[in-house]
Amino acid sequence: MKILMVTNTYTPIVGGVERSIMSFAKEFRKLGHKVLTVTLEFDDMPEKEEDVVRVPAIRHFNGSDFSIRLPIPAHLTKVLDQFKPDIVHSHHPFILGDTALRVANEHQIPIVFTHHTKYEDYTHYVPLDSPVMKEFAVELTTGYANLVDQVIAPSESIRELLLERNVTTPIDVVPTGVDFKRFSRGNANSFRKEFNIGKDDFIVGHVGRLAPEKNLSFLAKGVVSFVKQSERAKFLLIGKGPSIDRIKNIFRQEGVEGRLIYPGVLNGQRLIDAYHAMDVFAFSSKTETQGMVLLEAMAASVPVVSLDASGVNDVLKDNENGILVKNEDIREFSAALERIYRQEQDQRRSFKKNARKTASSVSIGKTAAQMIDIYNRLCAKDFVYYDIENSPWVKVLGRIKAEWELITNLADAVGSTIKKQFGNQPQEDWGQKIKRWLNNNEWSARIAGLSQSEGTAASPGLVLIQIDGLALTQVKKAIRNGKMPFLQKLIKKERHELFPFYSGQPSSTPGVQAELFYGVPCAVPSFSFLDGDTGEVFRMYDQDAAVE
Repeated sequence: MKILMVTNTYTPIVGGVERSIMSFAKEFRKLGHKVLTVTLEFDDMPEKEEDVVRVPAIRHFNGSDFSIRLPIPAHLTKVLDQFKPDIVHSHHPFILGDTALRVANEHQIPIVFTHHTKYEDYTHYVPLDSPVMKEFAVELTTGYANLVDQVIAPSESIRELLLERNVTTPIDVVPTGVDFKRFSRGNANSFRKEFNIGKDDFIVGHVGRLAPEKNLSFLAKGVVSFVKQSERAKFLLIGKGPSIDRIKNIFRQEGVEGRLIYPGVLNGQRLIDAYHAMDVFAFSSKTETQGMVLLEAMAASVPVVSLDASGVNDVLKDNENGILVKNEDIREFSAALERIYRQEQDQRRSFKKNARKTASSVSIGKTAAQMIDIYNRLCAKDFVYYDIENSPWVKVLGRIKAEWELITNLADAVGSTIKKQFGNQPQEDWGQKIKRWLNNNEWSARIAGLSQSEGTAASPGLVLIQIDGLALTQVKKAIRNGKMPFLQKLIKKERHELFPFYSGQPSSTPGVQAELFYGVPCAVPSFSFLDGDTGEVFRMYDQDAAVE
């Protein structure tokens, strides 16, 4: 079978979604299937990738500042025609999720969607976060789920949530699964030695993306409360993200910064060794759909202490393989860690044994086989065409666009008011500063966990977009007819202007670009040649030469 995976996030980003995709793809290949992954371009992505196609992200949707849709690029069409997929598996309901739907319709093949994320819990990344944006996130995901042939829920609690939201597409529960054989074998002693962790030290561990939606301030405070009472206790924190400074400050303010061990991001065997070096795994996120790191820790025989939340209580059984903390209370969380710390040997062995048993029951081999059965079932059915353009999903996109324009218009108004009140400020215009704060590139980078350029916001720059064969008259006509709303917006609201530019006939790309940078019209001939009969050099900006 030829399986097409479509995802907005992939390496170098390392999170639950990316690890899920890579785990399934690896297992599918072991079973003899072919997998092609389509994803976006990112900074620091690997130079050489096998069976991965990268496409550029388009930042603007229908003239707004909201990235939401991406047409199928020409080079991707060619690759897909050669690959001839049997099934499409989409991992997001927007950006490349749109592409996945259209590819499935175009190739007349079934499409599967895994609901990895509770997107409504991530709207704090959107400026002026509001209940409206949370509603949009729910409606967007529900509408998308009802356009596909099969929905995959990583846990039973997520399946129940989707049914409550009126998802009518069939839903199967398929956890990502853990590579139990691999994660069950680690070297705790070598890891502890590398990071100067004593044999008798009690290690509370955490692995994941360090971001606000993971509720890490609570986790840090709960762990700090515990380590202050236990001299041998330390906190091993693995990952990276915008919350790391906040976590460090909490430990510093409480005078226990020396108890925090932060090696950053770990991969491969070093990550597995880190799990084995832990005595308990601490978790506080309330936004998970499954909690892959819990299963990885359990495969390493590490019991878990976690807040009770969806995606967690499917695998964590209270007083069997860990402790579920019912209330988001720092003292209760700290007390749960203390209980694990003071366990008798028999009870500790029982928790470890049950943790391994839980992880082995959700091995990637079993879940991958389950997914292949679903693919085969769908491929055996007749193809069903979905009218994407008239779907509730597209209507939600339009409403998001309208809401986003209200936000950016508000930014324009606030910026203008501040400018009139205080005058021009040094370094940067107030209005531009507020608009940039509201810009989707800023918060979408945080959602994806990407690195951001620092200190370059007010630096001048130049962007050239070259479209061969697009004449000024065509551009003006398109703008008049409402076909280029973003340019229309720039001209009306941002005081941009259209200028003619003579490119020569026939034109040549390097010549045109050279002249644009040089800045003097007709200084660089776009195209010239020597007349063999007269010895005269013909330059095509000369009318007589052009006529000849």
